[in-house]
Amino acid sequence: MKADTQAFDAILADVDTPLYIVTVAAGEERGGCLVGFATQCSIKPPRFGVWLSKVNRTYRIAQRASTVLVHLLREGDRDLAR
Repeated sequence: MKADTQAFDAILADVDTPLYIVTVAAGEERGGCLVGFATQCSIKPPRFGVWLSKVNRTYRIAQRASTVLVHLLREGDRDLAR
């Protein structure tokens, strides 16, 4: 299994994938997290899909939120992601 992980990590080392953060609010409760999976899911109409883990607090808040914001991080925002 470790060899599989090393090969996967080596492949991804050459890929500059974008990072996204989701922020949500429901009432007084606020949440946010680094997105694990996101992609364009429709061209017409334009749609973008974001997947949140069900065990994440942000997911539970998002279920009650009227708006979910997805922030595209730029190169200078990597510290924010950490």
